[in-house]
Amino acid sequence: MSGDPVSRLKIDVSATVYESGELSISKRTRNSASRPPERRYGPRLVSGASARGARSIRRAVLTRARTGRAAFKLLTLTSAQVRSDDEMRAALQTFLQAMRDAWRGWDGWYIWTAELQARGVLHFHVLVAERIPPPVYKRLRTLWADTYEMGGGSFDSKHMRSPKGAAKYLSKYLTKQPRTQMVSLDAEGRLVLRPWPVSRHNGQPYVRSRFRGNPYGMSQPARGGTKARTALHAPLGAFSGLLRWHGESFFFDSPDDAEAWLAAVVNGERAPPPPRRRRE
Repeated sequence: MSGDPVSRLKIDVSATVYESGELSISKRTRNSASRPPERRYGPRLVSGASARGARSIRRAVLTRARTGRAAFKLLTLTSAQVRSDDEMRAALQTFLQAMRDAWRGWDGWYIWTAELQARGVLHFHVLVAERIPPPVYKRLRTLWADTYEMGGGSFDSKHMRSPKGAAKYLSKYLTKQPRTQMVSLDAEGRLVLRPWPVSRHNGQPYVRSRFRGNPYGMSQPARGGTKARTALHAPLGAFSGLLRWHGESFFFDSPDDAEAWLAAVVNGERAPPPPRRRRE
């Protein structure tokens, strides 16, 4: 029957290749008679980012490493005094603009993530893909600690040994979950367990676990590494050879290798198992 909800379901298969060499395969079920959800506008409260955000960061970092020499440096920006989210975000945006002005010859590639501290002050990590010249580094440190009055010890840096390590380091701030439970009694005297966010540094509970705004951001050069190089979307039965890999992501040595493997599967050829099978 045409009115049967099951008959209106459409199942598509998708295969996407990224510049980082990643191949992601999934399927999507949708109702052909349903309306798309209405967009909601206004401030958004977040308590971190989804796994999708972490994957975007990973793609951008690995693409940057693959397309040229990269020396990843992680800057940590905080404040010695308690400041509001709006003050910290404004300071971050001003700092990023000052970094563009002070660092001549910089290609503008960066990714930042926000983390909540136990004091309730936003705490930023900014990843760049080049070695920062010493004079520029000193100027940036002075700007953040003195000019912006963030205080001593509010500016730090760390050299990242590998692109994968850099991506993992940033992603853990987006997806980490509370490690303890808060125990209480409800109105009927039954035990209730609730997540209790704690700092990984001192074990103290966060003042709050939700804030307004995005938990991470990228410059335009970095965002280019998250865009799909090849995208295949087709009805479910068109390429049955892809179904066994539903929900999987694979990492090839190059996007050319990923496209060649995908082409072999789509054409019904006998392709070798994809490398480094990883369930998302």
